[in-house]
Amino acid sequence: VKYAPVKNELGEILGVIGVANDITERKKAESEIVKRQGLISATLLSIGEALISTDSKGNVTMMNPVAEKLTGWKLAECAGRNINEVFSIINAKSGDKADNPIERTLKEGLIVGLANHTKLISKDGIEYQIADSCAPIKGENGQVLGAVLVFRNVTEEYEQREKLII
Repeated sequence: VKYAPVKNELGEILGVIGVANDITERKKAESEIVKRQGLISATLLSIGEALISTDSKGNVTMMNPVAEKLTGWKLAECAGRNINEVFSIINAKSGDKADNPIERTLKEGLIVGLANHTKLISKDGIEYQIADSCAPIKGENGQVLGAVLVFRNVTEEYEQREKLII
């Protein structure tokens, strides 16, 4: 509500005019947006596979509990850090550093999968055989705003496969 005094020619206040805007619909819409954002966030945090998202520069913006467990990083300590610090991967056969799929996704705007035989090295030095895919997060105009990486621990599957081969 906004108020303005009404004055005569001598500057004397004769009264006050008030203007009110009904913002009920706007408040309902804002409440609905907040509720949807909460549901989306809860959904992403509840996914059974590890999930990490980054901004367009490759800095971590979100991580679910599964990703925290596998990487050894808590979101609170790695938010804003470059993905290469948090998601360290190597070729399981050679031990060489593997290309991070987020970098290619951000550069080319494409969905990228990891090569076979990729290991994640956690912050604590634990190694996990993983499978993943990375997709761009795009804005309305198609610009790449970031990337989302989804991966899972396939160590047991690889160990079983190796036993069958031997």
